[in-house]
Amino acid sequence: MSVVALALAGVLTGCGGGGDDGTGAQAEPDPPLTEADESASLGVETLLGRGGSEYFPLGTQDQWVYRTADDGQLKFRVTGRERIGALDTTVVTHNVPGFAPFEQVNFVVDAQAVRQVPGPGANPVLQALGPLEVMRFPLIPGQRFVQADRSVDSGVDIDGDGRTDMLTVRSEVTVVAFELLTRVEAGLFARTAHLRTRIEQTLVASSTGTRSTLQATLDDWYAPGVGLIRSRGVYREGEAVQTTTQSLLAYRVGGRRSDAVAPTVTAMDPAPRSLQGSRTIVNVDFSEPLDADALQADSITITDASGNTVYGYVSLVGNRLTFSPYEPWPSGTYTVRLGAGLVDLAGNALRPRSWAFNVEAEAPTAVSLTPARDAEDVALDAVLRAEFSEALDARTVPGNVRLFDAAAGQQVEAVVTLTNPRTITIRPQAPLRRATRYLVQFDPAMTDLRGNPVMMTQPWTFGTDPGLFGYPTLVRRHFAPEAVAVGDVNGDGLDDVVMSTYFSFDPDNDFKLVVYLQRPDGTLADPVRYANASWSECKASSLAIADLDGDGRKDVAIAQGGCGVEIFIQRPDGTLASGNWLPYAESHRIRAADINADGLADLVGMSAQTGQVAVWYQVGSRISLPTFYPADAGGGSVYTAGDLDVGDLNGDGRPDIVVGNTSDPARSVAVLYQQADGRYGAPLALGVDTSWAARGVAIGDLNGDGRHDLAVTWGGAAPAALSVFYQRSDGTLAPPVTLTSLDYPGAIEIADLNQDGRLDAAVAHDGWGSVGVYLQGSDGVLQAEQRFDGTDGSANPHGLAVGDVNGDGRVDVVQTGVSVLYNRGTPTATAATERRMSQSAAAPKLRWWLGVGGRAPSPSSVQPSRSNAR
Repeated sequence: MSVVALALAGVLTGCGGGGDDGTGAQAEPDPPLTEADESASLGVETLLGRGGSEYFPLGTQDQWVYRTADDGQLKFRVTGRERIGALDTTVVTHNVPGFAPFEQVNFVVDAQAVRQVPGPGANPVLQALGPLEVMRFPLIPGQRFVQADRSVDSGVDIDGDGRTDMLTVRSEVTVVAFELLTRVEAGLFARTAHLRTRIEQTLVASSTGTRSTLQATLDDWYAPGVGLIRSRGVYREGEAVQTTTQSLLAYRVGGRRSDAVAPTVTAMDPAPRSLQGSRTIVNVDFSEPLDADALQADSITITDASGNTVYGYVSLVGNRLTFSPYEPWPSGTYTVRLGAGLVDLAGNALRPRSWAFNVEAEAPTAVSLTPARDAEDVALDAVLRAEFSEALDARTVPGNVRLFDAAAGQQVEAVVTLTNPRTITIRPQAPLRRATRYLVQFDPAMTDLRGNPVMMTQPWTFGTDPGLFGYPTLVRRHFAPEAVAVGDVNGDGLDDVVMSTYFSFDPDNDFKLVVYLQRPDGTLADPVRYANASWSECKASSLAIADLDGDGRKDVAIAQGGCGVEIFIQRPDGTLASGNWLPYAESHRIRAADINADGLADLVGMSAQTGQVAVWYQVGSRISLPTFYPADAGGGSVYTAGDLDVGDLNGDGRPDIVVGNTSDPARSVAVLYQQADGRYGAPLALGVDTSWAARGVAIGDLNGDGRHDLAVTWGGAAPAALSVFYQRSDGTLAPPVTLTSLDYPGAIEIADLNQDGRLDAAVAHDGWGSVGVYLQGSDGVLQAEQRFDGTDGSANPHGLAVGDVNGDGRVDVVQTGVSVLYNRGTPTATAATERRMSQSAAAPKLRWWLGVGGRAPSPSSVQPSRSNAR
C-alpha cells in the first residue's frame, strides 16, 4: 500500500488504527444498545444536547492506553494547547509506553463538531486538505457527512518522471448506531457511538495515467465521558488486505478511571534481609502494569548504611521495575525505597514501601593451582586443577573455563568439571604440545553462590615439558652476533663459549672476540672482550678452537671475511692474546683438524671469491705457509660464502674436505678427497636439489655403521630439508636421503645429543630462532625433526655450536646472541668424569684421530663436538 494512503487513512479517524491482527477478517460486532439499557439512561436526544465533549473528552492530562492486535501498547495523552493560525487547538501525543512520543495530533472541539487540524509537522496531503471533521453533532444513527472530496498534490513522485503525482481523496463518515461494548479490557461500556469512515483514495501517475486505489473502512466506538474505546481498520489495495485493531486497556479521563485499585508489590528480589553478591540486580514485581512515563527520579532510591545514594539504571517494563547499579555493590547493608511516580495505567499510586538487604562482595579467588602459575616442565598428559576460596555456582562453570595454546592463540578442547563445590578440574582431550605455553582463562561470568565473579589477579600460565632441551637461556643479548664456537680456552678443563661480533653502533661490543668462561659451578661468567683485526669489510665470520702452537693449550683462530686469519694464543694465565696473522683470502670459513696425521692441529680455510681452499699445517709451534686447492666454492663474497667441514668420507683414514656452494644448486657441495700423498684431488660436485644450494654442511656417522656421512641443509620457506649422503662400505657416497625440515635450515652440528652412543644432528633455523634436532634411532635411521625454541642469532653457517657448557656431562646447543639450550637428557654414569679427565690431559683429543691409516673410529672414541678442534 502507498505510504501516503496509509498515512491519510490513519489520521482521518482521529487516533484510529494500531496493530495488524494478520487475518483481514471482520470482527464480530458488539450487540446494539437495548431498549432497557436506553430507558435506564439518558435519552439520545438529551445526550446529544450536551455537545461533543462527552464523546470526545480532551481534558488536561487525560490519558488512554490501548492494546494492539500484536499485544503491544499505544498511549494517547492530552499534553497542552497550541495555536495554529486562528485556531486554538488541543494537543494529543501518542507513543509506545516508556518511549518518547512519535506523533502529535491537534484537535478543535466545539458544539458543532470535532475537527482535526494539521500541525506544522503534518504531511503535505493533510496540509492540503486542511482541517477535517472527525465527528459532527448532534450524533444521530444514520447520519452521514462527507469528510473530504478533492484532489491534491501527493508531494511524491511515484513514477520517477520528476513530477509529483496527484492524489484524489473521498471520505465519508456515518453514525452507525449506539451499542453496548462488552469485550473491552477497560470495562463494559453502554451507549457507545459507533462511527464508520469509508475512504477511497486514488494516486494517478503523471507520466502514464496509471491509477492505484486504496480503500479503507474504519470503525470506531466512542463512550460518553471516556472517548475512543475501540477501533478497527480494514485496508484494501487490489488483492492485498490488512486489518488493524486497538482496544482500550486503561484510561484516566477527568475524574474517571478505568479502575480505582492501587497496585501492590507482589515480589522483591533481593528479598528483605537476604545476603547477595556484588552483581545483584534489584527487581520489583507489581500486581499490574505500571505507567513507565510516570517514573520520577525518586520512584526508586537505594542507599547504603551511611545514607549515600547508589546510582544506576532504572527501567519499567509491564509490571516489573528493575534497578541495575552503575558499579558492583561493595559489601554492606542497602535500603530500597519505592516512592512517587509508581502509578498504574489508570493513575492509581503505589503506597510507599521499603526494605533492606545485605551484600557480601568478596570475590572467589584461586588458593591452589595445579600446575602452579608460571610452572615449567609440565607433563603433556597433565590434569589441571584450580581450588577456590569458596564454593562456586555450578550453573556458571560450563562454558566459562577455557584452555588456550598461548603461542598459537587457539583454544584447546578440554573437559571441565566441578569435582567439588570449590575445585575445578580441566582434562585436555589430547596430549598437550611439547615446549608450549598455555593459558587458563576464567570468564567473569563464573561466580560464587552469591553471584560474585571469580577474580584472577594474575594470569594462570604454564609451560609444558620442552623435551631433550630446555627453554633457551639468554646469556647476553648481542645485536650483531656473527659466529660461535665451544671449547676450553683457559685450560681449566671446562668448555667455554667464544663468539665474534660485527657492527651495531655499539663500540664496546662491535668487532670483538667475546669469551664466556665456564665457572666450576657450571655457570658462564661475564664476558671478556678482545679487540681484533676485523672491521666492516672483513667481518669475523668463522671461529676454530684448537692448540695451534703445540703448548697443550687451546687457541682461537678467527677467519675475517676473506682478509685473513687472526690467531689468538692462550697464555699460561688462561687469557688470550693476538699472536699470528695469516693474510690470505681463503678466510671466509675455517676448520681445525689434524690433516697430516702428525698429532698437531692444522687449519683449513675457504674463499667465496677465489673458489679455493687453503691448508695451513702446524709445524712445531708455528703455522706453515698455505697450500691451495681448487674447490669450486663460488659465492662471490663473505655474505654468500658457503659452509666448510673436514672428515673421512671414503673410509681411508684420511680427512677429506667438504665445501658448500650457496650460489649453484647443481654443485651444492664439493668434496676434496685426500690422496695417499697427503694432497687433495680435484673437487667432486654433489647436488641436493635442482633449485636450492647448500646452506650448511657437517660430517659424522649418522647411521651407526662406523663410517662418516655427509649431511647438508638446504631450502627456504618451502621446500626445506636435511639431506644425508650415507657412505657405502666401498667408500663411495650414496644418493642423498632427504628429511623434511622447518623453514630456512642453516647451520648444522653433529654430536651425541641424547647420550645413547649414536650421533645426532642439530640444525639452526634462520629467522625462526629455533633449533631442530634429528635423533639417530637404534636402527641407525634419523628420526623426524624435533623443534625446540631458541633465539634469533645470525644466519651464518657457523652460528651454531655444541658442547658441555655447564659441566653436567651432556652436550648443550649454543646459538649466537648468546643463548644456550641446556641438555636435559640423562648423562651416562661416568660421562662428566671422563670428559673432565680428557680435557685436562696434556695432549687433548682433536676432532680427528692421531695416526695414519685404518678405518674411522667408533662414535664413542670421537670427541662429541666438532668445535673442540676448530
